[in-house]
Formats: sequence, C-alpha cells, structure tokens
Amino acid sequence: MTEITIGVDVSKDTLDVHLHPAGDHRQFENTPKGFRAILKWIAGKPVARLVFEATGHYHRAFERAKGEAGLPLCKVNPRQAKRFGALVEPGVRAAPSEIISDLKDLNVARTALIKDRTAARNREKNLTSSLLKRHVRQRFSSIESHLKEIEAAIRSLINADDDLRRKFAILVSKGFSCQSGVATLCLSPHGQPLFGAGRTAACFREAQPFSLEAFGPIRDIILMG
Repeated sequence: MTEITIGVDVSKDTLDVHLHPAGDHRQFENTPKGFRAILKWIAGKPVARLVFEATGHYHRAFERAKGEAGLPLCKVNPRQAKRFGALVEPGVRAAPSEIISDLKDLNVARTALIKDRTAARNREKNLTSSLLKRHVRQRFSSIESHLKEIEAAIRSLINADDDLRRKFAILVSKGFSCQSGVATLCLSPHGQPLFGAGRTAACFREAQPFSLEAFGPIRDIILMG
C-alpha cells in the first residue's frame, strides 16, 4: 500500500486536510473534536508524514494531539514551504511535550518582558514630566514582578524534571549561558536528544545530579537579560 503524505492548512477555526497522492480533502474544526475526526478519517492509512505550517498558537494543540497519537510530524516555516516545498521533502520530528511547550511559552514571555523593561528604562531617560516618570517607574515595577513569577515557573519546570535538570546542568557546565541553556532545551522534544552525534552530544553522558538551588537566586540562573 502506498504511503501517504498529509498536508494540513491550519487557521484559527479550521483545519484543511489534504491527502497526497490520493487527492482527498476535508475540512475539520480546529478543536479536540476535529482532531479526533481527523484520526478517524485517516485510520488504517499508511502515513509517511503529516506536514503543517507553524502558525503561532493556532497549531500548538493540533501538534500536541497528533504527536500523542504517534503520527510522524513535519512542522515547516510558511516561507520555506512556499519557496522550497516542491523541491525538499520535509523531515519528520517528534512533537514537543507539554512541559517543553510550557517552558517555551514562559521563555517567550520572559524575553518580551526583558524588551519591555529595556524600553521603559530608555523612555525614563528622556522624560521631563514627573507624572510620566512615575508612570514609567510603576510600569518598571510591574515588569519586575512579572519577571520574578515567570522565572520561578521556569525554575520549577526544570527542577521538577530529572531529564531537563540534567541537560541544563551540562549545558551550563559546558559554557552555555543560562539564557542559551533554556533556549536550547526549548528546541528539543522532551526525552529526545538535543544534538546529533558529536562532541556536544557526548557531553550529555557526563551528567551529574544537581539542583538549580546550587546556582543561587533565580535572577542569577535563568535567562538573565
């Protein structure tokens, strides 16, 4: 039986699913009910890969559901898909776990807050109005509070998982900054190797038990901006 490639156009409310080379097409809701309906439709078919474009938060629940169902996933950049889709066969990757998805969301949120904090500092330097200066200081205080909450959540996620804690310890010990270390963890599906064969991959065999507490306060550990 010929293996099929499934292409999915992801939007906010719908999933347009195409089967190649059969040419079949159906539209489903971008909801858990729609995810189940897709699985029912393709049940028994030999799936070589399921290809979909990265569309921000619209694709995340879909990606997680299909990954949990054991389908071979290929997430592609929209620009790359248009430019190279006819020439390049996309590679299959495992879907990120829930803990990696949460870590990535926290990492993105913290990066945005760091940018906001820098912008607030720069605005304050150019202000002469005491009212506006007070508003900026209040905004700065709010940003700092949110950063502490997010950093604590990042710390808890890593410390609660032996695999993440082990990998993060090795990344830091090998010269990765804390920011680069967390960003690198976000790139890998949970339980999968972060790197291929080579020196960096080999360093993961050198892990020693550790606690993030050993590195001091969270502000000195995770993603310092």
